[in-house]
Amino acid sequence: MTASMALFLQAVDLMAESKYAEAEAVLQKALVADPDNPDLYEGLARVYDKSNQNQKGLEICAVWREKDPKNNMALSNQSVFFQKLGRIDEAEVAKAEATTLFMKKTMEEQRAKRAL
Repeated sequence: MTASMALFLQAVDLMAESKYAEAEAVLQKALVADPDNPDLYEGLARVYDKSNQNQKGLEICAVWREKDPKNNMALSNQSVFFQKLGRIDEAEVAKAEATTLFMKKTMEEQRAKRAL
């Protein structure tokens, strides 16, 4: 197990105890070591969601999307934060993009299975 994944699991345990500030600190530390790990961004999004830090959640989703533009979960989480901030039109666009990415990924996986 990588050090960043060990930190991620530690953060999950902290979130289960509603220790969101501590979980955030652990995830930020993990991001320094492994800035391309999408699980860490999703973990931070969850921390910000649970602690009602919606603007920070939106910001981490934007960074996550820059790192991994084809990750539909980044868009789905972004949609949630837009909704919570009352930015419904932007939420709908993000959700539609997430759905499109998911469908494309699913179709690619099915094509790959058929090719075997």
